[in-house]
Amino acid sequence: MPRLWCVATLDGSPVGCGGVAFFDGFAEVKRMYVRPAARRQGVAQAILAQVEAEARAANFPVLRLETGARQADALRLYYRYGFTECPPFGAYASLPPHTISASIFLEKSVALGRAEAPPSLRVAHADR
Repeated sequence: MPRLWCVATLDGSPVGCGGVAFFDGFAEVKRMYVRPAARRQGVAQAILAQVEAEARAANFPVLRLETGARQADALRLYYRYGFTECPPFGAYASLPPHTISASIFLEKSVALGRAEAPPSLRVAHADR
């Protein structure tokens, strides 16, 4: 499973990261994180925009993710950016229900559209 990682920087300092993994027929958001001091400055949106752009550039029509039901800020972000609930996917689909009972599964079509990062924020990616 190929993966790509994005690092967001503000004024040259890393403030957030996120990844995307590529599977058969979909891409999955992995490990989104923004340092507390950098939150509410557009960092998460910029990382998500880069992840979407990478999935689109790799010709994946759907971007999916799993997050915890208690991740209120993350859920607000994902819903605001067009993600909708979906059934468990990939390896999650074969797990016993009790092991994923606290998980929320979301997906978004990324075939069209483009989100913009704030001009002061740089998001770069590295393969690994």
